[in-house]
Amino acid sequence: MKRAEWPGHVKGVAVHPSVQKSEMPERSRLYNLPPIGQGTALVECLSSYINRLALAYRVSARTLVAYEVIPRLNGGHYVQAGTFPLGGFGRSRSMTVNGANALANDWATTLGHLTGRDQLRQLTLHQWASDLPNWGLLRNVPEWCPVCYHQWRERMQPAYLPLLWVLRAVTICVEHRTWLMEQCPSCQQSQSAIAARASPGYCTQCGAWLGEQGGQVVEVNAETLAWQTWVKEAIEELYLASLAFGPPPWQALPLGIAACVEAVGGTRQLGRLVQVPGVLFSAWQNRQRTPSLTYVLAVGYVLNLSPFQLMTVEPEQLRETLWAKMVYRSPPDFKYCK
Repeated sequence: MKRAEWPGHVKGVAVHPSVQKSEMPERSRLYNLPPIGQGTALVECLSSYINRLALAYRVSARTLVAYEVIPRLNGGHYVQAGTFPLGGFGRSRSMTVNGANALANDWATTLGHLTGRDQLRQLTLHQWASDLPNWGLLRNVPEWCPVCYHQWRERMQPAYLPLLWVLRAVTICVEHRTWLMEQCPSCQQSQSAIAARASPGYCTQCGAWLGEQGGQVVEVNAETLAWQTWVKEAIEELYLASLAFGPPPWQALPLGIAACVEAVGGTRQLGRLVQVPGVLFSAWQNRQRTPSLTYVLAVGYVLNLSPFQLMTVEPEQLRETLWAKMVYRSPPDFKYCK
């Protein structure tokens, strides 16, 4: 075919019609980094994603955030651009980007636009806990399982921080039956969620490796393991249900609580079973207060009803289920709920 018969050409090079009509995919400003564990219970949290994204550029996470993320946020959220003003935020408040409020959603949306990843809200608690109070939901500093870090390095897998570990209600790694750690064993300092230095898996203060072999950690007792295994499964159910059906119907929780109160014989009796003030259940039923995730999990654990069941199972069926078994677990020790 002669060049004159081609509809177009670029700098003297003929362009076939099929090529000319096709559109190049839109390029993202930042690297299109895939999140770790997306769609599973061990999906990484947003701050972990930020740290790994910064590592790909060989810059500190605070530098990346200061010059690429913060100027594009819808709201300032008490953070100014520039690495120096970001220091206090990175050290003391940056865990909030993993939370359930509007700030976390803003950060996830902004990073999604920058990377071309439109599902980064799944890396925050906003995905399934946006209707819950902040109290008792998100821990203040990162915690991690040292055995997970050790195994990931042995397997040449990237170290990261699962979203599950940012929850106050989660205190152990169920797989390795060991407590999550809060302080670096070398410098005894807590970690920054968005750091000025260090790679994922290394101390953000002194740079020491945070992983340890199983023989160097303290295992938990059977009661705590049973409680934390149940918590992990309940959280996984909420997360996976939110991916399939959208945000859980937390507004239906008072109906489930009311059914449980009736089944066990009143607010005082339910308070005794869970070992919390019975007046709380009246406030929850009347929608005067929204229960924290820790309390919802504790109630569900004692009654063997997951939070998702408390919201979605018909009240009459909940009552019949509880009447049929009349067997309850011992409540968790709240001093380990942090």
